[in-house]
Amino acid sequence: MSITPISAFGNPSQVWSVPPEDLIRQATASLRGYVYQLHASAAAWLELRVDDDLYLEVAEDFTELLREPGRMDAVLRATQVKDTRESGAVTLNSPDILAAIESLHRLRACNPGREVRFVFLGIRKILLIQDFPNPKSQIDGCVDRAWLAQALDGPDNCLDGHAVIDR
Repeated sequence: MSITPISAFGNPSQVWSVPPEDLIRQATASLRGYVYQLHASAAAWLELRVDDDLYLEVAEDFTELLREPGRMDAVLRATQVKDTRESGAVTLNSPDILAAIESLHRLRACNPGREVRFVFLGIRKILLIQDFPNPKSQIDGCVDRAWLAQALDGPDNCLDGHAVIDR
C-alpha cells in the first residue's frame, strides 16, 4: 500500500482526478495500519497451541491467553501493533511507547498475582535517547527487560521477549 496520496485513478486513457484539497482526507495510512494489525493477528493465531486463545481488540490490538505446561493459570500476552513508518523513530519517550507502558501497568493492576506480558510491535527504528536513566537499556533495537520492569516497579517477567520489536 502506497504512502503517496492518489491524485489520479482509473483507465489511463480517461483518468479521473482527485481535488488537491481532498488528498489529505485519504486514509491510506490508517488502512495500512489495519492491514498490518490483521496480518500480525493472523500470524499470532497460526502460532497458538491447542489450549491457547486469541482475542482481537480486547485489552489491546490482540491479546493471547497462553497455557504454559506446568502452570495452573494462563499467561496474558497483550500486543499493540503500530505501523509507525510515517511517524519516525520510536524511543521510550514516544507517546505510543508511554501509552503502552501505561496500558501494561493498568493490565497488571487489574490482574494482581497473575502474569501479564506486553508486546509493542512496530516497524520503525528505535533510537537511543539521553534523557532516560540508562541509555544502554536499548540494545539491538529492543528495550532491555530488566530496566523497563524496574521502571514499572514490577518483576522482570512482565515483558515477553522484546518489549519493542524492530521490523
